[in-house]
Amino acid sequence: MRLLRIHAFPIIEMLLHLCITPHDVLYDRVQHLSDCRGIQLRRRLSSPLEIWLMVKTILIVDDSSLIRRVLSISLSKAGETLCVEAINGREGIAKAQLIHPDLVILDLSMPEMNGLDAARELQRIMPAVPLLMFTTHVASELEREATRIGIRKVISKSDGANAVISSVRTLLAA
Repeated sequence: MRLLRIHAFPIIEMLLHLCITPHDVLYDRVQHLSDCRGIQLRRRLSSPLEIWLMVKTILIVDDSSLIRRVLSISLSKAGETLCVEAINGREGIAKAQLIHPDLVILDLSMPEMNGLDAARELQRIMPAVPLLMFTTHVASELEREATRIGIRKVISKSDGANAVISSVRTLLAA
């Protein structure tokens, strides 16, 4: 018997439509987390909040579907995370306001709203959420500007997903 029925939890249902993590994978992660933490789960969770207390949510904002997919899969395999995706800064801000992520990964160059402009707005509306920039355009001037805005880490896409995973773990642990 499954731990939860998605139709009974409209918030979870909405979020699962936004992300690539299938229901069964989310269930497995919640079960794994509860086992690791020694929590005895009831047959059904009493609220969606119980799930979100156990699973970290990461918002990935990048115009490249390939980059979003690679990061989502890599982060999901590396830990207990639920990845939500957005294709530009404007959509990223809207989704961040809906899901209140634990961390946001931004690309620099995107249509409609670039990563720096999105970071400024995200810092204004949710200053406690760590921001990480994953871009092809790494330069010392960009890093200074990103730090000034509130981005905690800038990583080159040439460094790969492992550099992002390492930084995500560090930022979430802080």
